[in-house]
Amino acid sequence: MGTNGCILSSKDGITWTSQSSGTTSWLLGATYGGGKYVVVGDNGCVLISPNGIIWINPNQSATTARLNNVTYGNGRYVAVGEGGAVISSADGLKWELGNSGLTGWLRGLAFVRGFDYATDYGSVVFTPGSIPDRFEAAGQGGIIITSVDGISWTRDTRTYDFYNGLFANDIEALMPEGPYNSSAWRDDISVGSAGSVENSFWYQWLSHAGAVTPTEYNNITAVPNPVELRAVAQGGGRLFVAGENGTIFENSEAYRAEGAALTDWTQIDSGTSANLVAATSVGDAVFIVGDGETILSYTPPAASRLTNISCRAQVGLGAASLNAGFVVGGRGTSGSLPVLIRASGPALAAFGVPDFLPDPYLRLYWRGVGADYVTGNAAWGGGSLMLEEASAVGAFPWVNASSLDSALALTVSSGPYAATIETTTGDSGVALAEIYDALPAASVTPSSSRLINISARAVVGGGADALIAGFVIAGTDPKTVLIRASGPALTKLGVPGSLADPVLNVYSTVHSETPIVTGTNWTADQGLANASTWVGAFDWGNEPTLDAAVLITLPPGSYTANVTAASGDSGIALIEVYEVD
Repeated sequence: MGTNGCILSSKDGITWTSQSSGTTSWLLGATYGGGKYVVVGDNGCVLISPNGIIWINPNQSATTARLNNVTYGNGRYVAVGEGGAVISSADGLKWELGNSGLTGWLRGLAFVRGFDYATDYGSVVFTPGSIPDRFEAAGQGGIIITSVDGISWTRDTRTYDFYNGLFANDIEALMPEGPYNSSAWRDDISVGSAGSVENSFWYQWLSHAGAVTPTEYNNITAVPNPVELRAVAQGGGRLFVAGENGTIFENSEAYRAEGAALTDWTQIDSGTSANLVAATSVGDAVFIVGDGETILSYTPPAASRLTNISCRAQVGLGAASLNAGFVVGGRGTSGSLPVLIRASGPALAAFGVPDFLPDPYLRLYWRGVGADYVTGNAAWGGGSLMLEEASAVGAFPWVNASSLDSALALTVSSGPYAATIETTTGDSGVALAEIYDALPAASVTPSSSRLINISARAVVGGGADALIAGFVIAGTDPKTVLIRASGPALTKLGVPGSLADPVLNVYSTVHSETPIVTGTNWTADQGLANASTWVGAFDWGNEPTLDAAVLITLPPGSYTANVTAASGDSGIALIEVYEVD
């Protein structure tokens, strides 16, 4: 959006369409949440839309000040602007005036997730509390204020680093960062005048009184070309800042050490001299906009890819079958993809699984327009080709050529597929479904088709009846993934007996005891909702539910995503892992 009420929208970030806003006001900030788009601008202008196309002016924004930014979190919209103006709303229609205590302008704004913290010193565990979810606003003179409700605001009293002193540069933009190790939590990154970049983090300190208290610290640096920076975004494991004269700097900060300052900036040729004023991202895709209707987009080449999913679950008759889905394709790709699909039952005995499914029957279905059966297998037969394929993709070996394990090795075109594992004799037991990208690493190019979505549906219970999905990220760069555990959401799709309250835990197989991240209770989070829409996941709606999801950038490696029941009951659950490119 921009001057004269201009609003442009796009479904793919490539083709943009002008929409009628019904105003000539200068529009400066936009957000999405609670099922609505909200845009704010000059003279207290607020516009709302259910779809980004039809716009309504509620004519009640509680201020006539210019509003520079708006965001959404925990069921509330918050907007900030000139003269310290702060307004908030639960529905986007009726707005309430807040009290920032400021007279200078505010432009940076973000909703920052809180965290619970605990640290272990020897045999004593300290669990003193948590940092709450909150809104953060920043602006003139480097001031930062925070609020848990968007109405009452307090001055942020973070501690600044010893080398650069108090941060006094104007702050033009601010974005949240997530947790990144067991003893420190990232908080926010802000940019502003004189090329300044500030990154904040929380750290635990053990006091002499025997308690752990969190302290917020800042590192303050500057990009090599000290222009005024007005935009910041993350994508593809990289940080991007942008500002005057088409200036863009990149920082590959994905492996930045705990509390380390942001250094090692690389300037990018943007191809424009326009002033760049705002940036956002969806997964790995970054968009930067500026003067003269300049729209820049960047999606890093697929230097990493999902190469394998494995799902273990209890399998029985009918609805108790194990369904593993996958989608082949990817932005900028073409052609087909060789895959190896296996259904392990008896082969699991070698791993000490006593109640394995003795007779897994593997079927493959096309799930595009005109869904149809492709092929199937009831016993793999010990063929040398299948052994060679398994060895090439790193699958564990099957040693019994006469076992009733099942497998398929074939080449598939782009599109959605489902591999189902059923019992042929009515038995039940634990089975493992595996889907491998079988394209040799030496043949992979950025345009090679790849696995962009992998999923599994099964009955979830307690203990050994958890739904366990493993996935592998291969390559050199981090990859942003959306992981969802659907239970109640399946009811909308006509699935009876869905799991009432799924809990999602994601683990690294290298450090498998402590979850990297846990997801519970969908709250219509803006980032998760945007990512779900972007990747084409089925809609969970705008109201909080007990479904669970996480959006996270992970380095190459092996991971498991476990779905269990919070209340110990059982039911059908669906786990999905999406590449967010």
